[in-house]
Amino acid sequence: MRLHVTQLRARQVFENTESTERQYALRERAVSLGWKIDQVFVIDSDLGQSGASAVDREGFQRLVTEVSM
Repeated sequence: MRLHVTQLRARQVFENTESTERQYALRERAVSLGWKIDQVFVIDSDLGQSGASAVDREGFQRLVTEVSM
């Protein structure tokens, strides 16, 4: 399972900490539903980057690549 954690602007990362925490909590939720902890990967390298383009969004590109396999 892959979780892509994102906030589209750097400002959101710092101001919307509750939203980011909820996104990270999805990992624990997946584990509580039966996924093994080592099967759940959090992809968060794109925090604070705009979603307008996939360019320079390593995490999103990784997610798309893994889903399409």
